[in-house]
Amino acid sequence: MQRALFPISLILIALILLGYAFMYDQNMLFKLGGFMVLLAGIIVLLAQNTSLTKSSKIAITVFAALAAGLFSFLDYNSIQEPLAFEKVKKERFLKITQRLKDIREAQKAYKSVNRKYAVSFDSLNAFIAQGQVPVMKAVGNIPDGMTEQEAIDGGYYKKEVKMISAKSSIFNDKYMSTRDHSVSVDSLEYIPTTDQKKFRMTAGEVEKNNLKVKTLEVVAPNEEVFPEWSKNFYASFKDLKFGSTQDPGLNGNWE
Repeated sequence: MQRALFPISLILIALILLGYAFMYDQNMLFKLGGFMVLLAGIIVLLAQNTSLTKSSKIAITVFAALAAGLFSFLDYNSIQEPLAFEKVKKERFLKITQRLKDIREAQKAYKSVNRKYAVSFDSLNAFIAQGQVPVMKAVGNIPDGMTEQEAIDGGYYKKEVKMISAKSSIFNDKYMSTRDHSVSVDSLEYIPTTDQKKFRMTAGEVEKNNLKVKTLEVVAPNEEVFPEWSKNFYASFKDLKFGSTQDPGLNGNWE
């Protein structure tokens, strides 16, 4: 009975693994590992109850133990790798979405001045560094009991358009309060956490309701974001991006 303890333990472990695998829809590697551990336990149990030589039984037992150990390790990895990927994905996506938001803000300001989106990061960066944006400033106050127009007519209040630098307009105090670090304009085109891989940016124009509207799409391809990971880890979700080549909206697919 004592000799059967090891194979019976293997069989019980295998049944637990297989039950967990099918109950929680684990991947095929996990299920295969469970089957191999079960097979190893059955082989050892049968070997102990046959007329094989002692050396043959020892060889079979050692082989089965090694096989069980190997597939147990593969089972463990099949669980740990997805968990590790999810951690990496969360960290990288957090930085990439912030960079996409920065690009979106810069492109919105560029369009407000040029009536179109920048077609390249060179143009966008030059605008941020050297361009100016018109901003409406209120001068004076509206006295109690007066409407805005009455205050303007009476000379108490007026609105002036002033030009300020594009960078200070885009990345103003209110916007920067949503970030945990400053914006590096020179790095705007590069996908964070990558070896200077660039965002894919497409500016264009489509017709909607007989009107021509400007479009913009900026994408961080998954293969650039996760170059060291097998494609099966990220094949189930789309590349991070905002905008579209077919629609004027600038919504991000993470929002």
